[in-house]
Amino acid sequence: MITFEHSLILKAIKRNADWYPDKIAIISGAKKISYSQLLDFIFYYCAYLKIQCNLKKGDYIVLSATKDLEFVYLYLAAHLLGVINVVVDPTSNDERKSFIIDTIKPKYIFGLRGVENSISYADINVTCVSENMLEEDDSVSENDVADVMFTTGTTGKPKGVQLSHYNLYSSASNINGYIKNTSDDIEVLGLPVCHSFGLGRLRCCLIAGAT
Repeated sequence: MITFEHSLILKAIKRNADWYPDKIAIISGAKKISYSQLLDFIFYYCAYLKIQCNLKKGDYIVLSATKDLEFVYLYLAAHLLGVINVVVDPTSNDERKSFIIDTIKPKYIFGLRGVENSISYADINVTCVSENMLEEDDSVSENDVADVMFTTGTTGKPKGVQLSHYNLYSSASNINGYIKNTSDDIEVLGLPVCHSFGLGRLRCCLIAGAT
């Protein structure tokens, strides 16, 4: 059984899926994904990253920050596996993308058009897998790096900021406490998810059980 001890964000999503499985977590166009479906997709994509991509704790992947469901699934699945997300603005110029890729040296790149060896989100093939078919890596800690967000680089080269699993949860939890977000909320995400606060709002909603 997966306990999600290293990621309180994933633990909150699991709790929401248990408490109100049919509650809508994400609306994307005509698609409505419930919390139970979201948890299933996290398992599916975790299996894809582990089995098909042979990724493991500490490996880096680059994710194109587009408002696609596949981005959300991959982002959270990487957290489950202990893989480190590097979220990149797909509209960035080639020089910035190349700098980040050369600095990080990711094992895989997802969703970046025009970048060599990038896997399109549409080409990802996941197969159904149950929670019982996945083994949790007990060595993954809440203090391990979960994401690397790069600064804009307006005054020099972009700098990668390392954020742990606990950093991400505590920030979202503190914001929810201040703004008083609850599971009754429905939020339109206008900010780009390549922006730290835009991606942060996604995390805030999901731990609160909001839509």
